[in-house]
Amino acid sequence: MFAVVALFDNGYGDKSVLEFRKSFTTAKGFSGVIRLFRSDALSLACFIIVGAIIAMGIGQAAFVRIAKAKLDSVTLELLNQSSRVAWVSIDTFADVNNDKYSICSDANLEQMRYIIFQRRELYDIGRTHNGQIICTANWGRLKLPIKLPKPQRHLRNGNLLWMHVRSAMDNRLVLDMAAHGDVIVFQPPTTFTSYERLAPFFSAVILSHDGKFVYSTLNDADGLLKNFRDGVPGFELGGKLMSSFCADDLDVCVVSNVKRINLVNRYPIIALELACVGGVAAGGFGFLEIRRRRRHSVPAEQVKRVIADGRLELAYQPLVRIRDQRMVGAEALLRVRDEYGQPVTPDIFVGIAEEANLMGKITRIVVHKSLTEMKDRLIGEREFYLSINVSVKDVTDPYFQSYLEEESDRLSIPRHRIVLELTERSTTDGERLLAAVSRLRSRGYGMYIDDLGTGYSSLALLSKLPITGVKVDRIFTQSIGKEAVSSTIVEKICSLAESLKVAVVIEGVETEEQMAYIRGLHPEAIGQGYLWSVPVSANQFAEVLYDAA
Repeated sequence: MFAVVALFDNGYGDKSVLEFRKSFTTAKGFSGVIRLFRSDALSLACFIIVGAIIAMGIGQAAFVRIAKAKLDSVTLELLNQSSRVAWVSIDTFADVNNDKYSICSDANLEQMRYIIFQRRELYDIGRTHNGQIICTANWGRLKLPIKLPKPQRHLRNGNLLWMHVRSAMDNRLVLDMAAHGDVIVFQPPTTFTSYERLAPFFSAVILSHDGKFVYSTLNDADGLLKNFRDGVPGFELGGKLMSSFCADDLDVCVVSNVKRINLVNRYPIIALELACVGGVAAGGFGFLEIRRRRRHSVPAEQVKRVIADGRLELAYQPLVRIRDQRMVGAEALLRVRDEYGQPVTPDIFVGIAEEANLMGKITRIVVHKSLTEMKDRLIGEREFYLSINVSVKDVTDPYFQSYLEEESDRLSIPRHRIVLELTERSTTDGERLLAAVSRLRSRGYGMYIDDLGTGYSSLALLSKLPITGVKVDRIFTQSIGKEAVSSTIVEKICSLAESLKVAVVIEGVETEEQMAYIRGLHPEAIGQGYLWSVPVSANQFAEVLYDAA
C-alpha cells in the first residue's frame, strides 16, 4: 500500500516534492520468489505493468487534486486580500467624508494621518476639489493643486479608479488610486508583492466581474483573461489548472492558473519511483496470490471446527499513557492455530470465517474470553480498560449488543471499562450505524475508530458518530523522525482529536524517539507498541507489563 502526497513550497515552488511510502511484507525467503517467477513469469509481468500504470495514475490524480486545492486556496487568499483593500478604501471614504473638520485643515490632516497609521493597506489619503488634489496626509497642503488624470473606471457606487499610475506628487512612485466625493486614497504597489514571489508556474489576474477591467496581474498572466471570459474548464490538456472566485458584495474576481501539472514531465524521477513502487507492490501481491493458490492451504473445514469449538487464543498488548508511562488498558488480539498447532495467518482465517458467516460468532467468543481473562483488572480500582475490535456488522447487530451487556453484567465489569474499536474500512447505512453507536455510548461503552486515515471515510465517521477516541495506524507512526509527508499526519490527527476532545491511541510505537515526539505533541495520548511489550497471553500479561510508578 502506498500513499502519495504533494507539497508546494511557498505556493508552487521548484522545491515541490511528491513523496511516497510503501508498506509491503513478503513471506518466507527469496528462493520462493525465484521459483515462482520461473513458472509464472507472464502473470507476474502483467501484475507489475498494471501496478506501475495504476501507481502513476494515482500519483498523477493525487498531484492534480492537491495542486487544485492549493491553487484554490491561493486564489481565495488573493480574493480576500483584494476585498480587504477595497473595503479599506470604502471605509476610509466614509470616515473622512463624515468627519467634522474643514477640508485640509490641520485637524483634518492629522485625522487622515491617524487613519493611515491604522490601515496598512493605505499609502496616503488626500482631499480633492474640482478634480484637483489640494492636500494629502503625507504631503500636507499643496502649494498648487494637482489635476487628476481621467479615471480609468467609474463604479456604480460613485467610486473612481486609477490603476498603476505615477504619483503626481512624486513621479518615481507608481500607485493605485480610488476616489469618492472629495476624498482620494492611494494604495501602495506592494499590496500583492508576496504573491509575486510564487513559482513561475503560477499566475493570476484580479479583475471585474464582467472581465472587462483588470485591477492587477501577477506573473505571466497571458491568456487568463480570455480563459475567464470563455469559461475554460478547471483542467486543460497539457497539465494546466485554472481557478476563479468572485466576491459577492464587490465587483472583484480573481482568476489564476498553475502550469505543468504533469507528473511525468515535471517530476520524471518521482514518476519513475512511483512506477517502481507500484510495480513492486503489484508484483508482491501477484507473488502472494500465486503462492496462496499453490501452497497447501489450511482446509476450510478445519478452521470452521476451530471456531465452532471456541479454540481461539487471545493475546494482549498494553496501552500506556505517554505523559506518565502508566498502563491504562490493553487491546485484545485474536490468534488462531490449526489442529496441528500451527498458526493460521489472518488473511486465511478471516477469509474462511467471512465465507462461512462466522465472524459474528468469533466476536462473541473474543468478548467472552477477553472479559473473563481480564476481569480482575477491569473491576479493580485503578483505571484500566479493555479494547476489543468489532466490525460495523457487529455494532449494528442488536443481538451482539445484548450479548455484550449480558457478559459485562455477568462479570460485574463497569461498561466504561470496555472500549469497542470500530474498523472504518466497513460501510453500512449511516443512520443505522449512528443509532447503534449512540445506543452503545448511552450504555457507557467507549467507541474508538480503528486505524484512522487508512480505511473508509475517516472524516465522515468522525463528524457523524459520537466516538470517544481514535487510533492512529502504525504506518504513520513509523514515519516519525523521517523526512516524509506522512510524518506530519500524527500531528494533524492529535490536533484534530484534541479539538474534538476525544482520546488518541497511537499504534506501532517502537523507539524512545517516537515516544518523545508524541509526548511533545499530545502528552495525554495513549501509546501501543513493542517499546513496552509484544502481545502476550493473559498469564504472561502481568509479568511483562511496563507500569511506571
